[in-house]
Amino acid sequence: MKDLVIDGESVLYFLSSLSDEIGEEAANNVLKTARNILQRAPEITSSNEKVLGLLYGLIQSGKTNIINMTIALSTDNGYKLAIVLTDRNNSLQTQTFERADEAITGMLVRKIDEISEEDPDFIKTILESDGIVLICKKDPADLDKLITFLRNYLSVSPSPSLIIDDEADAIGLNTNQRMEGENPSPINQQLLTLRELAPSHLFLQVTATPQAIILQNREEGGVLP
Repeated sequence: MKDLVIDGESVLYFLSSLSDEIGEEAANNVLKTARNILQRAPEITSSNEKVLGLLYGLIQSGKTNIINMTIALSTDNGYKLAIVLTDRNNSLQTQTFERADEAITGMLVRKIDEISEEDPDFIKTILESDGIVLICKKDPADLDKLITFLRNYLSVSPSPSLIIDDEADAIGLNTNQRMEGENPSPINQQLLTLRELAPSHLFLQVTATPQAIILQNREEGGVLP
């Protein structure tokens, strides 16, 4: 079992505000779940380990709090890049961004279309120090921007990445799975490319309805736990 830091600055910051919002016991349960998730993530010194995971919870069961606590815990334990993939809905992306920005201290939180406006030297400095959280819609154009970002900057920090696919069953499954000889569907292929580019990472799929994810076939381009 990993010896995780669970009382770092980022965790304590979010734990305090979350305790005020949902109560101390419920907030500690969120931290407990996040700790269980990160226990399964690659070691901070790992250079070539890819881990798949599934976070299953009912609608309105607090999955967003667990996502943000997992990010906070990851940065306290040396991770420098966290990516949250959202639905293609702009308002949902904005909501995800705002909640992450409120919950996470230290790391730079940006939407993928905003990070491209930052100075490259500034991005490299942040990746080497505090780290970055990117919020990206599962939209072909935004995913292309994310792929470009990874190609440009992944080498800056050798630590593993945390990739969280929120509502993983909604967008991103291989819809060409049953079509013999067909390549993976476009967004599914982009997600596979993300995983190929990140040499060491935890890819966490989050959903309230995991059936399609579990049934997806890995050999035919599926991404499943």
